[in-house]
Amino acid sequence: MNNQCLIVRYGELFLKGKNRDDFVQKLVVNVNLTLQKNNFSDFNVKKLHDQLIITTKNDKELSKMIIALSKVFGISAFFLAYQLENDCKKLYDFVEKIADYYEIDFPTFKFDVSRSDKNFPKNSLTLQKELGEIVVKKQGLKKVKGLGGLPVGSSGKVLLLLSGGIDSPVAAYQLMKRGLEVVYCHFYHQKEAKKLAISALATGDALAQVASQTIESLNVISQ
Repeated sequence: MNNQCLIVRYGELFLKGKNRDDFVQKLVVNVNLTLQKNNFSDFNVKKLHDQLIITTKNDKELSKMIIALSKVFGISAFFLAYQLENDCKKLYDFVEKIADYYEIDFPTFKFDVSRSDKNFPKNSLTLQKELGEIVVKKQGLKKVKGLGGLPVGSSGKVLLLLSGGIDSPVAAYQLMKRGLEVVYCHFYHQKEAKKLAISALATGDALAQVASQTIESLNVISQ
């Protein structure tokens, strides 16, 4: 991306009276001196109504300039920005490119548009709405939906009797989605089992042997 610049806001100086220009001019001098002392070259500091615009031939230096200028009194904030021609279509095209270039990783966002040129063909509210729609269309397509549910293990552990059909894996998926850790138990019906002619599974339970071996619990096991 090119045509990048650094916006320097000087907040409190804007509240000064008739001598405001003297304060701002002194800030411009200090900004220039600081950048020169930090070995920056080929830059330009332009004074606007309530801010300074710094441009340079090497856009990569702008971030380093912020570090240097952060030690200068009189500055309230810095913003990395891009300069465009006063054209609505070029603005929309640029925002579309930005939406492809940067990954938006937060749930909500908004455009805050301020028109210094009131002759611009669209008002601020219209621009905010239409620029936001461009980003939603671009970034919305990149959204990858997760599995949802609860973390596995957060709701306990369960033993799943895993058969050879599709029902058991589906049940396991649903159980894990609700936070259960699933342990699987599967009985293989191989030829060895047929040779042994096993028709029942003995568990070793005996009624009233321990407090938990009630008739009700044994009935549940047998089912």
